[in-house]
Amino acid sequence: MHKKKKVPQQNRAARDASAGGDQKNQCRWNGETVVHGKMAIALPNEYFEQKHSSQQEVRTSSNRQLLVNWLTFGAVLIYAGLTAWLGFLTRDLVQTSQRTYEASNRPYVGINDIVVMYADVGPQGTKEAEFTTRPITDVKKMSSSAFMFDIEVKNFGSVPGENTRIDRKTFFGGSELSTPSIPDKPSTIFPSQTLTIRGVMGRDYYSAIMLGTKTLVQYVTISYDGPSHRYSYCAKEQFNPKSKHFMDLGPICSP
Repeated sequence: MHKKKKVPQQNRAARDASAGGDQKNQCRWNGETVVHGKMAIALPNEYFEQKHSSQQEVRTSSNRQLLVNWLTFGAVLIYAGLTAWLGFLTRDLVQTSQRTYEASNRPYVGINDIVVMYADVGPQGTKEAEFTTRPITDVKKMSSSAFMFDIEVKNFGSVPGENTRIDRKTFFGGSELSTPSIPDKPSTIFPSQTLTIRGVMGRDYYSAIMLGTKTLVQYVTISYDGPSHRYSYCAKEQFNPKSKHFMDLGPICSP
C-alpha cells in the first residue's frame, strides 16, 4: 500500500497565491487595445465634396454679407448727404424769407426832392424877398438876388423810422459854410411823412453860383432805426447852374 505524499504547506500557499494573482490580473483588463505606429485612413470623395461645398457656401454668405454692409454704408452716406443738403436749403430758404420780410417791413428814409426857389432882394435888403420856383435869369439883377432850397426827406417804407438823425453840410467853392444846426434830438418819421431842411444862399453867393465860378454842394446824412436794424443813408447833391437844380452825385457822405 502506497502512502500519499504530503505537500508542504509552504508550497501550497505559494501556489494559491500565484493562482490568486493571475485571477486578479484577468479581472483588471478592461478590453481596450492599444496599437502603436502610423495608421492611414482613406476618406470617401463625398466627404471632400461636401466639405468644399460647405466652404463655398460660407464664402458666398460672407461675400453677400460684405456686399450688404457696403450697400448699407453707401445708403447711410447718401441719406446723410441728402439730409445735410436739405438742411442747407432749408436754412438758405429761411434766411431768404427773413431778408425778404425785413426788406418789405422796414423804413426807407432818404431825399425825395430838393425844391429851389428864387428871390429878388434889394441892394440894401430893404425889399422883402419874394421867393418863386421860377429862376431869375436877368444878369443885371444877379448881384441883388438870392435863392433858397428845401431838402425834402421822406420815409418811403411801410413802417416808421425811429431815432431819426439828419446831418447836413454845405460847401461853397470847396469851403464849408456854417449852416444852422439841426436839432440833435431823435425823432420818428412815419411812412410817407416828409421832413424839410431849408437852406438859403444870399446875394454874396448867388452870382458866383449862377455863373458857375463856384460850386454849391450839400452832403446829407440820415440814420434811423427799423424793427431789426439801424440803417443809414447819405447823398452828395451839387447845384447845376444850367438846369437850376441839384444833381444827385451818389451815396457820398463826406468830401
